[in-house]
Amino acid sequence: MSGTRLPSALVCLLCLPPLIASVAFSAQAPPLKNPGFEEELAGWHPPPAPEETNIAADQEKARSGHSSVKLEAPEGVNPWLAQGVPDILPRATYAVQVWAAHGEGPARAALKLEFYDAENQYLAGFYALEPEASTAEWTPVRVQAEAPENAAKAAVILRMLGAGTLFFDDASFSLVAPPPPVTLSPARLVVPAQAGAKVTLAAELGLEVKLTGDPQAVLVGPAAERPVAVPVKVGPGTARAQMTLEATLPQVPPGAYKLQVRWGELTPAVMSLVLLPSGQRPAGLDAQGHFRQGEEPLFPAGLYHVAPEDFAEVAQAGFRVVEIAPPAGADDLRAAVQAAQEAGLLLLVPLYPALESEEAAATLVAMAQEFREEPAIFAWLLADQPELRAGAGDTLADLYLRLRQADANHPAMLTVGPQADVSAWAPLCDALVVQAFPKPEDSPMALPERIARAAGAVRQTQPWLALLAAGWPGQEPPSLEQARAWVYRAIAAGASGVLWFSLREGTWSLTDTPLWVELPHLNAETAELAAAFRQGENWGDLEVSVEKVAAFAIKRGGQAYLMLFNESPNLLQGAVRLPGAVTRAEYLGSEEEAPARSRTVRFELPPGAARALRLTLAPASEQPKETPPAGAPTEEAVP
Repeated sequence: MSGTRLPSALVCLLCLPPLIASVAFSAQAPPLKNPGFEEELAGWHPPPAPEETNIAADQEKARSGHSSVKLEAPEGVNPWLAQGVPDILPRATYAVQVWAAHGEGPARAALKLEFYDAENQYLAGFYALEPEASTAEWTPVRVQAEAPENAAKAAVILRMLGAGTLFFDDASFSLVAPPPPVTLSPARLVVPAQAGAKVTLAAELGLEVKLTGDPQAVLVGPAAERPVAVPVKVGPGTARAQMTLEATLPQVPPGAYKLQVRWGELTPAVMSLVLLPSGQRPAGLDAQGHFRQGEEPLFPAGLYHVAPEDFAEVAQAGFRVVEIAPPAGADDLRAAVQAAQEAGLLLLVPLYPALESEEAAATLVAMAQEFREEPAIFAWLLADQPELRAGAGDTLADLYLRLRQADANHPAMLTVGPQADVSAWAPLCDALVVQAFPKPEDSPMALPERIARAAGAVRQTQPWLALLAAGWPGQEPPSLEQARAWVYRAIAAGASGVLWFSLREGTWSLTDTPLWVELPHLNAETAELAAAFRQGENWGDLEVSVEKVAAFAIKRGGQAYLMLFNESPNLLQGAVRLPGAVTRAEYLGSEEEAPARSRTVRFELPPGAARALRLTLAPASEQPKETPPAGAPTEEAVP
């Protein structure tokens, strides 16, 4: 995970005329405007930038013609410019390329291709970085990806990462392959490997495509020596342009496969089918989808980018899990494990290089197998924002399967970005890390909306962790009030853990911020609240006296916990009427008490803030008696 994020292009770039649904296929992609910057920045749109940043045409350096575009910026700015592209064909494959050259500084060129629907809603994005060891004066940077099924528009984004000077020239946008005649949905399916199980798919016909005969299907993949026939039948009530297919899984071992469905001489329709070992769950997760360490439940409060020399200080701040750099090998990981054991920490271990080559994947899977019994490892982190990598799904599916077979104890996790389709990536891991990076200046509802989408997309028993922004160069850390509100929101939404990004980013350090001294207290609150939400039960309906305040209550034994969220930019005072009587209400993280009388607790909430109260329940004799439902026999009527 890097503190630098590739942003979505400005929506105004994509406010282009809507496509006609029946547009005929063209052999060429819409051309970019001014691809060589011969007309300065015509057609390209840079965002507003700080005074010390410069984005302008440059006539002293060019790969062709007489001009290029020059980007200059200090650390933490990462300037960019973008261009919208209309008339994108769904399921067609496109490629973007640009040439980059360096001036002063360690800046690195990045290229991103984003897809949007006709209503300018973001669908997917894919990026590429120039090679780190590039020595040529001009280096090509290229990204290729298939447009999502609802794509209508695209955006090409040229980005500079890091400080210094960078030049771009000769950008191009091309059509690599037209949409296939028939497409299958979903594009990827993850199911247990059970012979005889039924899998339902949707097949959509392209324009002017006519089917002849019955579909024939086969499974192909590394786990099958030869193609394996798959019985397929067309479901009832199909339309000409879309139909339902029911495939019956054959007897094949678990693995990552391609399901190919063919009609006559048409090019086969293809989808990814990942078959997992039936019923397998890593030992680090219980049946309800909660993390555990040995026999003990675990709500991980973690921190990214932590080196072994920082372990002791991070542990003193109340963290339990730390994300380390990808280990260079087993010896490197063994040293980190020993340091973690001494500090009482658990390791979140990235395996990012495994997606780069088969050799790296084999090495890291073997390492995971060697450390499968190591209790100091919390989980393996497979990838960071795979939605930005074209074709990452198939590689990731294979890696997940191999890792699960090599290590049956530690969960395999994925980090997905703020615009990812969470439901598409959840099947390729045991647990999700959902990047929910609200900015301190965002509205109080920015994080709740993101977290609500994440919570609704994952499997019922699949845990997810909220990844929150602790700060980095150019991004101030949240205040204690903001940080508390973010953590409480995640717990209330069902997160099984909270991770902060990050301890260090270049010369920036979380330990130098005011938030650092508050984190031990916040982590203690987090642990207490998380235990209550995991072990307690919903206390029922609450009545709040003022608008813009959300309330949740959990009952556990002789206590209850009340969480209050101020969803307005104003100081709010009010009262909550509870389902039962309480004798005391204490604010977590403070010695302050809230006025409590019988079933009513009064509160005060700063703008956009959250508060949690620990409630002591009144004796059973003082609790309100439940009203029996209409028609139920009374106590006197029972013989």
